[in-house]
Amino acid sequence: MAELKIRQVVRVPDLTGQPLTKARLMIENAGLRIDAVLFRESYEEKNTVLEQRPPRGQMVYSGDMVTLYVARRSYTELLPAIYRRSDAIGRNFVRDLCWLLEHIFGRITDQLDQMDALVASWLPGSEGAGVADVLFGRAGFSGQLSVTWPRSEDQVPINRGDRGADPLFPYGWGLRTRPVRG
Repeated sequence: MAELKIRQVVRVPDLTGQPLTKARLMIENAGLRIDAVLFRESYEEKNTVLEQRPPRGQMVYSGDMVTLYVARRSYTELLPAIYRRSDAIGRNFVRDLCWLLEHIFGRITDQLDQMDALVASWLPGSEGAGVADVLFGRAGFSGQLSVTWPRSEDQVPINRGDRGADPLFPYGWGLRTRPVRG
């Protein structure tokens, strides 16, 4: 005979406006689980919950999943204004690429201490073959930053030669290598 399980009904807490860490605790304390944390560009404080599903106050079963939409600032605000412009119908390749990088890797600056190397490749060529050749040693690498990369959002705008500036990567930072395999 099948065992009958009685599931407790709980009310979804109001997570909107809470920091992500606090929202996670509130979900756990309510007996719920996180299904996904999705990031959206926003001017709200970084890692602030913007929206939740199911909405606050909805009655759900204990153990049900909650999806959170969390604020992230876009990398494009770190770039010179010319790269932030959109075309006539609102498309912006640089913004879309930054969004993709940010949501695949999170904030790159949060990961730098664990990386041996970082390659930021703009317009890498057909199917990324040019980047693959470099990564697998078939071609040498040459690259230098054409902009100053700020240490934090507080430094924006930052320009080459700014007094007292302590950028994460200064204008012209980069390296050159030789191929290791033919």
